[in-house]
Amino acid sequence: MRLTLNARAPELLAQGVGERWMSFLADCVGSRSVDYGQVVLDGNINHSTSLDAGLGRTFITSIKESAKFLRGYGWITLCPKVLADRLGGGAGLEASGAFVAVRTLDSGDVLMLATAIPREFDQEALRRVWRAVAPVLPPGLPEVTVGYEHNEVIYEDAADVK
Repeated sequence: MRLTLNARAPELLAQGVGERWMSFLADCVGSRSVDYGQVVLDGNINHSTSLDAGLGRTFITSIKESAKFLRGYGWITLCPKVLADRLGGGAGLEASGAFVAVRTLDSGDVLMLATAIPREFDQEALRRVWRAVAPVLPPGLPEVTVGYEHNEVIYEDAADVK
């Protein structure tokens, strides 16, 4: 599952919108575990996540390795249970301080909201999310891709995060 929104729309800037999108995603997946989900604000509408694009990974490879690596991260990220467990589960992700809301679903998958509203999701917030999920991100140094200069990606190797 992947969802991209245009955060410039005024109704997406209202207080509480993040919680509403989290509830929407939770309702969509129900009790089923999924490989990955996100609400991104960077305008990337490709099948590949922004991280995949930066790493030069195809979306097929990304999907095949989704039990090993988180496919990306953004304003709202849905992390599958198998990877969330490696991050300490919902409690560990909440303790990271990177998110304003963390919700563990019936499946064990974890929904994480970085900021209450999209306009608060700046480079600093993106970096906090990246640091919190770095242990389950694919290794490699992302590169800026022409046409994707504004993708929500930290251009550092997550394997170097201590």
